[in-house]
Amino acid sequence: MNGEENLLRKAVNASRRRQYLIDVLLDMDVESSADGTPTKELSLHELEVLHISKKYRFANSGVKS
Repeated sequence: MNGEENLLRKAVNASRRRQYLIDVLLDMDVESSADGTPTKELSLHELEVLHISKKYRFANSGVKS
């Protein structure tokens, strides 16, 4: 595999991961970030952070403090 094919594969994987996160967040009824940016306009990194944050809150929502 040459460098160009490797870059293309990485871009495709990133695009698939981004769409997966958008779909998961929408299933969780998360349509935008805290600042109001629609999920479809967020970067992959922003989607990852938002997804982790929502899963963390959900996992800890039943914990008594």
